[in-house]
Parts: sequence; structure tokens; C-alpha cells
Amino acid sequence: MRLVPQDSPETGARYHLADLGFADTLVENGWLASNPLSELMETYLDRLVGENAFQDYGTQFPVSVKTMDVKARTPLRVNVPDDIARQRYDAFGKTALWYILSADPDATLYLGFSREVEAEDFYRRCLAGKVDDVLHAVHPKAGQTYLIPPCTVYAAGPGLKILEVSEASELALRVYDPGHDDELEEAFDFIDFRPWKEPEAVPGTKGFGAETLAVQEQFRVVKLQLAEPLRISSEGQDRYTIYHCLQGAASVQLRDENRPAETVMLQAGQTVLVPAEVDEFYLVPEAPGTVLLEIQ
Repeated sequence: MRLVPQDSPETGARYHLADLGFADTLVENGWLASNPLSELMETYLDRLVGENAFQDYGTQFPVSVKTMDVKARTPLRVNVPDDIARQRYDAFGKTALWYILSADPDATLYLGFSREVEAEDFYRRCLAGKVDDVLHAVHPKAGQTYLIPPCTVYAAGPGLKILEVSEASELALRVYDPGHDDELEEAFDFIDFRPWKEPEAVPGTKGFGAETLAVQEQFRVVKLQLAEPLRISSEGQDRYTIYHCLQGAASVQLRDENRPAETVMLQAGQTVLVPAEVDEFYLVPEAPGTVLLEIQ
């Protein structure tokens, strides 16, 4: 099923797949057209996401996919870990992967700290407006990815367009935003004040048109260079699959003797959800240079 992107005035982002209450994407095609994702979860439960995901997340879809066009620097935020999110907010925490769609030459990401920082020193710097001096800054390029785990402070922009794959949550506290209220004291006990450490290499195969970008408890993301038709078999794996088209075009073709044949077209910027109950389907490139993100 292809999903309709939804723009959110609350976050300024475009949600390609979301079951977050304020953002609830709709099905665009087929007999389920115009149904929101939250209602599909209430109706089809584990048939949509698989038994394991249903046990962990209940009737909330486990992940969200959105794009952010960062035209001004964002506040410094920190994602809340799952255990604290459950205890304090009765919500899921947030782990995120950022895929850089485009970046101006001088665009900057801030990820964690450049050196060990004492909590008291950080607090004083926030009051004095001297936070940047201790932040780890990187200058990203299109096609690069950055994992943003809970407890790591981060900010972005301007001049970036980012695709975010994350756990189904927007629980990120604002720890520094000049001229606005912040939630720094609320986050003090779980901010990681150690120097930023590059994540270890992602386990998985790089080659044959597939590159594993992230393997987390919450999601797995693979980048596919789709040059020829690909048969996908998920029999016995009990999991949903999402495809987001980065460039080119593709079709997702269901050929099952037990149900009618179905083809869903996927253009750049569009997202398709393949339910867990579908055991086999085909990805077919419909334009040269087609690139997809596969999310499970």
C-alpha cells in the first residue's frame, strides 16, 4: 500500500509514514484507500506488522519516516531513552537514523560533545550562550547517514534536507534554544556528557547493490541500488517492510496464487508499506538509477 505524505505544522516536517496521533498517514491506493494507518493497526494488528512488533508496540505502528527541510538552525535536543520514556511519560523513547538528502557546503550537524563535559559546566554554558564551544560538529554530505541514539544532544542546519527513520515517537527534549523555554533540567540525569564516539561499523553486507545503514533493536535500514528485478521472500520472518524511494522509480509487485496480482508504483519521495502477512513480492526498477531505502 502506498501512503500519502502528511505535512505537520507542529514539527515543520513531512511525514511519509507515521502513527503519532498528530500525524497519521493515509493509504493512497487500493481498497483501503483513505484509511489512516492508526485504524489499520486497530483492525489488522499483527497481520500488518508481525507478531513480534505487535507484542512490543501494541496497536501503534513501530516506526515513522519523515523528511525535514532545515532552513534555520534547530534547537539543541536530546532523545529520551525507552526506559525513562515509559516511566515518566508513558510513551516510547526515540532512536533515529538521519539520511542526508542534500546539504549546503557550509551546513553543520552537532552530535554530542567534542570533549568530556561536566553537567554544571554545560548548565553555565547554556545560560551564557556558549554551548557551541563544546559540541562535536560535522559537515555532512548528501548520501551520508548519522545514527542519533537516546541521551546524545544534537542540532542541525541550516541548509540541510534530512530523511529521518525513527522509533514511533517524537519524545525529544529541548535542552538549549536561546529565547525560548527549555527542558534542560528534565534531561540532566540522562544526557551523555562524554565525547562523541563514532558508531561501530554496521554489521551486514555492502555490495550487490545493497548497503546496510543501520541495525538497531527498533529498526533495520538498507539502501538498495535497484538495477534489476529483485524477488523478496520474507516467509517465516514475521515482519513488515517499508520502501522509500530516494531517486528513480520502482514497482512493488505481488504475485500470489492465493490472491489477485497487484502492482504499486513508487516514485521518488513516495513510500510503500508491505504488510507482514505478504510472504513474497518483487521489486522492479522502472527508471535508471533507482535507489530505495528498505526499512524493517
